[in-house]
Amino acid sequence: MQTYDVIIWDWNGTLLDDSWLCLEVMNDTLRKRDMPELSKQRYCEIFGFPVIDYYRRAGFTFEEESFEVVGTEFIDGYEARRHESSLRHEAMLTLQAIQAAEITQCILSAYRQSTLHQLTEHYGVRAFCDHVVGLSNHYAAGKVDEGKDLITKLGIDPDRILMIGDTAHDSHVAEELGIHAMLIPGGNQTTEVLQATGRVILNDLADLRARIGC
Repeated sequence: MQTYDVIIWDWNGTLLDDSWLCLEVMNDTLRKRDMPELSKQRYCEIFGFPVIDYYRRAGFTFEEESFEVVGTEFIDGYEARRHESSLRHEAMLTLQAIQAAEITQCILSAYRQSTLHQLTEHYGVRAFCDHVVGLSNHYAAGKVDEGKDLITKLGIDPDRILMIGDTAHDSHVAEELGIHAMLIPGGNQTTEVLQATGRVILNDLADLRARIGC
């Protein structure tokens, strides 16, 4: 069994069960423009990073209005409802178990930094994490640069660090950082998309605890 000194969590879709909310807000955005709405399956098939490419796959051309306008509208809609979501099943139990095992925990998210801090406090997660790292804006281009800064701050052998995420982007980030990764379905991408990365696919958070000895 591989042991780890640090777990780096993704936030949206991994610890926070909010993919349903992201879909509802996106469909509100599409509906206002008389564009076809997304099914849950279609959403999970086309979602990805950078987010601007996901918007294009959803049907936006950005010929009449910019990505910044549409993206801001989505964020405003999400933020107005951001407290409607809940943590993923067994998330709190898992955070507690990892803390009890004296494994450092951090969050690395494509969510805006200022709001990320507020939400992790609201959901009772902040207290478990040594670092909570988000982006400086809400356009979600990716989180590799922020991840590199985090690895430097941690000062831990990358081979002792594990990232947990719900998207192929998390696998890509882990590869860029030279750390391990496991992916969990039920978030923003289909199991098939996750399996294509070649990473370990978790059944659920209980499976994670078993795999890391917590």
